[in-house]
Amino acid sequence: MVNTADNLYNSNLTLGSYSSGKENLPPKRLVRPSKYQCSPFDNDLRGPLTPSEKQLHSNIVALGKIEPDRRAVLVDKTSLSLGQLGNSFDTNGHVEAYVFNVFYRLLFRDNHPRQSKKHYFFTTIADYFLQAWTTEEGRISMRRRALISFSGAGTTLPLHESERLFFPSVHHEHWILFIVDIVARKFIFLDSVYDGESPFHMEVKDLMV
Repeated sequence: MVNTADNLYNSNLTLGSYSSGKENLPPKRLVRPSKYQCSPFDNDLRGPLTPSEKQLHSNIVALGKIEPDRRAVLVDKTSLSLGQLGNSFDTNGHVEAYVFNVFYRLLFRDNHPRQSKKHYFFTTIADYFLQAWTTEEGRISMRRRALISFSGAGTTLPLHESERLFFPSVHHEHWILFIVDIVARKFIFLDSVYDGESPFHMEVKDLMV
């Protein structure tokens, strides 16, 4: 029935004449190209970067090399240097853990866990989960910091009263986000490169779950 209506509508447009004084108009319908003819990477809703944004990016990378030790961001007591920020922006660099730490601290300050029902942990917790230590002293130190982090989070909102726990994690120089969804009782891994059945995630799951 829908196809019949479409055919009638299109035929009316075709049969319309200039003598009738009516203009032939295209169907008032949003046409989207087939997903098989589109690149999966052409879905940037934000749009292209402006020249000023590109220049700002270049300036941050350059300043990170000129004054790497200068403080660029300070959120409460969590800081990020120009060198760390510039290296994270550089196409040949690597995203520094401190970028996630200051961002998560900002999320904590702007939306307290008692309101958001979420806990955002620093990267040191995931380092312990992923056994990133090289010595026994390192393991003990990571464990101590993890316990302090969990204890501190529990004072703002008990973990069992939270809805989700977020752990930014780096493994083999690749960043993922590990989420503990307490409400849904699920472990979630967000990854832009590897799928859940890849050897990478098989290894990560063995360590973290």
